[in-house]
Amino acid sequence: MEESNIITFRKERDLGAIITNTFKFIRIEWKPFFAFIFKVALIPIILSFGISAYSNTFVLDTSFRVAPLVLNFVNYFLVCIIYYLITLSALSYIKSYIENDGLVDVSKINAYRITNVLPFLGMGFVSWILIVVSALLCFFPVFYTGTVLSFVGCMYVFEHKTALDSIGASFSFLKGHFWESLGILFVVGLLLAILSFVFSLPTILYTMIEAFSVMESKDITQISGLFSNPVFILFAFISSVAQQLFSAIFTVSIALLYFDINEQKNASGAMDQINNLGR
Repeated sequence: MEESNIITFRKERDLGAIITNTFKFIRIEWKPFFAFIFKVALIPIILSFGISAYSNTFVLDTSFRVAPLVLNFVNYFLVCIIYYLITLSALSYIKSYIENDGLVDVSKINAYRITNVLPFLGMGFVSWILIVVSALLCFFPVFYTGTVLSFVGCMYVFEHKTALDSIGASFSFLKGHFWESLGILFVVGLLLAILSFVFSLPTILYTMIEAFSVMESKDITQISGLFSNPVFILFAFISSVAQQLFSAIFTVSIALLYFDINEQKNASGAMDQINNLGR
């Protein structure tokens, strides 16, 4: 791999550099990066999509049914699992990328992922509980808690902390850097949300066209047939997969921001470069 194509994670960056390097990393590594992620995440994504699609068949049913509520509850937790599986996979990939100067040992990081998946998921669920509690208490704390807990995966993977220690460390790590981090994550998240919306446009447009057809026929029950329409299912599935792709890209930005803050605090990357010059 050419040196100019290697992304140096352990350095300070501004917002523009974080966005640029995020997409540069994806442009260079997209094939092995997404292949590694979807090796473990694709089946849960398909399962989640299937549950969501089945739940939509009850959309016009006005009677009380337990099944849709249970399915939505199960799907909510499945979506959380998918998010943290993708986060663990992405950070594991980046860790190997850094340690091997741009070369990734897939077998090694796959073993790491298998070994750490359960504690990582447990850490993720605790983080979600803290975020939900913050949201119930007040509107502002959820921004603080959500921003801080975005870095728990970095603490776990890059600093080799335990699950509970990672949660505590993320709060101390962001001291003095909260507003900077919130602003950067907001801008990156907004950019990825716009891109995700673009991928959702075929589904939205097709739904609007079908809705107008139902309005003309004056038979609202026909709308239930939309959710079993093969074209709608294809568009919706592509949109669902794209959303998971963008969550992986967002994780790359979080990793870059983590190393930016870490360099400001410890300058460990700069020290490594100095030590390498002496070899």
